[in-house]
Amino acid sequence: MTEEFKKWFAEFLNKIAEKIKKGEQLSDMEIEIVVNYVSNLQLYEHVDRRISDIERSLRDEIRKTREDLLANDEKVKQELIKEINTAKGDLEKKIKDTRTDLEKKIETTRTELKADMSTIKGDLEKKIEGTRADLDKNIEDTRIDLEKKIEDTRKDLDKKIEDTRVELKSEINTVRQDLEKKIDDTRKDLEKKIEDTKTELKGEISTVKGELEKKIEDTRADLEKKIEATRSDLGLIAEEVYIKNFVDYLDKAGEKVISVYRHYEVGDGEVDALVETQAKVYVVEVKMKAEFKDVDSLLVKVKAISEEYKGKDIIPVLTGSRISKTVRGYAKGHNVMVV
Repeated sequence: MTEEFKKWFAEFLNKIAEKIKKGEQLSDMEIEIVVNYVSNLQLYEHVDRRISDIERSLRDEIRKTREDLLANDEKVKQELIKEINTAKGDLEKKIKDTRTDLEKKIETTRTELKADMSTIKGDLEKKIEGTRADLDKNIEDTRIDLEKKIEDTRKDLDKKIEDTRVELKSEINTVRQDLEKKIDDTRKDLEKKIEDTKTELKGEISTVKGELEKKIEDTRADLEKKIEATRSDLGLIAEEVYIKNFVDYLDKAGEKVISVYRHYEVGDGEVDALVETQAKVYVVEVKMKAEFKDVDSLLVKVKAISEEYKGKDIIPVLTGSRISKTVRGYAKGHNVMVV
């Protein structure tokens, strides 16, 4: 609100100034405002001059006061320095006097202490010498007394040891005789018990041996049956696998299989398989471990089968897991196919 008023008042004064410049008639209110403004302006200038005079007077007073204070500070400083120097001299004199007095007292005390120490040293040396003599006498008396006691104790112990040795010898002989008798009795008793036990054990061992031999024989027979059955089962499985592999071999070779006869009977025996194709008949024997006699037996069976299948080629075949090099050569030498 104040800024707006100042702005308005400034604009109002400018308007009045323009009227005065143009020589226009001012209203009573405008004249009154101009008169008041001029009066206030003169009053402001008077107040401003008065304030300037007061400020100047205050600055002069401050400068004068500062100069007086500086002068007083220097005076006070000089007085303090003088008092300090005086006090320093007094203290140095007192310190010097005190040191001299203390040195005298220390020297006197040192002399007195030296005399006292000399006296005390003499007394102590006398007492130490007397004490040493007493201790030497006591030690010698104690040594003699201890040596006598040790000798008496040694003699007493030697007598007790000898008495104890004699008593122990007698007791040891008695104990040894008793122990020897007990050992002999115990040995005889143990020998009798050992002999009785040996006889009993022989009978029991014979009985157990018979029972074990019977069990072993029964177990062996049972195991042989199981092994034979297992061997038969494994043989059948092996035959099935090897025959199937041979049939697959023929199929891959382009021969069409017409029929497969397993365990085909021939005279007094049989062959593991008879595989018939359009042009050939394969007589197959499967052996887990082939031997020369197996080749000879196969050739005999082939001869019998050739009578049944006239007009077709009869080919003997030997297959299995273990066919040695010599058996293989023997078979091939007799025109036996080895797979």
